[in-house]
Amino acid sequence: MYNERANCSRGKDSGRTIVRLLLCAGIGLIILAAVLFGNNFYQRYLTEEQCRDILKELTLIVPEQAADVSGVWQEAGEDPAVLEVCGVSCVGILEAPFLDQAWPVASRFEQKVHIPCVAKREKVTEAIIIEDTKSGNCFDCFTPGDEGKTVCFTDVCGYMYTYVITDVLKESNNIADEADLIISTRDQFTGETVNICCRQE
Repeated sequence: MYNERANCSRGKDSGRTIVRLLLCAGIGLIILAAVLFGNNFYQRYLTEEQCRDILKELTLIVPEQAADVSGVWQEAGEDPAVLEVCGVSCVGILEAPFLDQAWPVASRFEQKVHIPCVAKREKVTEAIIIEDTKSGNCFDCFTPGDEGKTVCFTDVCGYMYTYVITDVLKESNNIADEADLIISTRDQFTGETVNICCRQE
């Protein structure tokens, strides 16, 4: 009888321990999710604030937009003209009129800079690549179905280049062969690279 009671007591203790462990694991997961969500929210806030401040200054500095030009904005191996705005070297403004959105574009990736930048050209393409921030918060507004829509890039000299979206492709190795401009971002949930491929008009 004593042994049965002891076994029953040990069984209850074991069950309580398992429940406590499961509760602790659940609480830990909730805290982790809250931290990740909070960090994402904070990164988005930093991005929006910095983009807005730099875009405001850049819009005042860049000359009045000239008529669309048909030439190539940046030849391979050529450094684009830059303007320093709020301590950031900027090459121009990217606009998506159909989304009513505009972003300043930096000449290169810099620590603590939360705006899109020109990426190094890949060996597989001669296209100009404008890369989203690390958190992917700027260009997450582009979606499959945007094909045929127009985006514009205005350089710091005031020349505007117009492009038409031809493909929205997932995975980093998917790049349209004839793209002149690639707007590169990442899916915030899967981390998968998304390339918005564009042809110059």
